[in-house]
Amino acid sequence: MRIVKFMKFAMPLLGALSLSNAYASGGHVELADVTIEPTPQAVKAGAQIVLENCVQCHSLKYIKYRHLKEIGFTQEEIDKARGDKGMNDSLERGMDINMVRDMFGLVPPDLSLMAKARKGGGVYIYSLLTAFHQNENGDTDNSVFPGIRMPDVMSYSFASSEAEKEEIQKTVKDVSAFLVWASDPNAAKRESIGVYVIAYLLLLTVLYYLLKKRIWATVGERQAAEQKAKQQEKASGSHPQTSEA
Repeated sequence: MRIVKFMKFAMPLLGALSLSNAYASGGHVELADVTIEPTPQAVKAGAQIVLENCVQCHSLKYIKYRHLKEIGFTQEEIDKARGDKGMNDSLERGMDINMVRDMFGLVPPDLSLMAKARKGGGVYIYSLLTAFHQNENGDTDNSVFPGIRMPDVMSYSFASSEAEKEEIQKTVKDVSAFLVWASDPNAAKRESIGVYVIAYLLLLTVLYYLLKKRIWATVGERQAAEQKAKQQEKASGSHPQTSEA
């Protein structure tokens, strides 16, 4: 049951990566009109899905178990996920690399920078995983990558109702949100610090401007005084001295 679960989520991500050359070659890809918001709730939910399923085949070498605390995981949840691994260990694939290669024909790449490496980021990931449909021949196809060999393991094209589709879409959004966060875990912290940095630079600019005005005002006063002294010296030297008889 567990292997079925991880196949359900790992294979679409594998397909997204293995088909990256087709995307990079310049072919036009219609992405879904959605917004992926890496909120704490979505990121944690997506992380739980990835930890339970995707890391069996994929690694996230730039994400360490201690980073999970930043997205709301408790120490107990982290301990359960990491097993005998240390808090500073990266999220490595759980399955043997040779077994993974035999299953998929290649080694599934690392997911750490997936959202950064694909144009569209999280929307790209979401679009691929929800692009499966039944074509006119009754075969499963993908509108992002027509003719894709990867099966619709999330059964999106077989969803019998809008409610079922929405449930799958919510799951995919969470996975996409987590991968967006994983590609830049310090983004939120950097943005919050950036506000103070900009304020500091603006204040520093004002202070330097005032200092510049003060310096040039002093220089101007000195030049005016020197000019006045020269004029007085010139004026005094231009009057002929009267000699006594």
